Amino acid sequence: MHALGSYHERCRPDRDKYLTVIAKENYTDFGKVCEMDVVCFGPYDPESIMHYSLGCYPQGRCIQAKPGTERTNAMGQRVRLSAYDINALNALYLSSQVKEEFKNESDTSLSALPLGP
Repeated sequence: MHALGSYHERCRPDRDKYLTVIAKENYTDFGKVCEMDVVCFGPYDPESIMHYSLGCYPQGRCIQAKPGTERTNAMGQRVRLSAYDINALNALYLSSQVKEEFKNESDTSLSALPLGP
């Protein structure tokens, strides 16, 4: 996903609504991406393959889910792309013609589309 232009979910401009970041010293890997420099193709996604688990950080660096954040048990999964991951890649790399070819009346979401070339 990095090679395709994706940032970690913890770097999203809106991450502070969902996460509390505790970092001793100035760790650049915990910085947020400026809202003008990124396009978010969906809501904050705890199930994204680009989300680390809450307990995987070394001492002195920590991410905690804020109360009310849903699906925190899915954070850090490495099994599959989430539906929002797939939607973002499709929005970036599939032409509108291909998107129309795969849409049908019963499924209007792009998450059912295969990843493009």
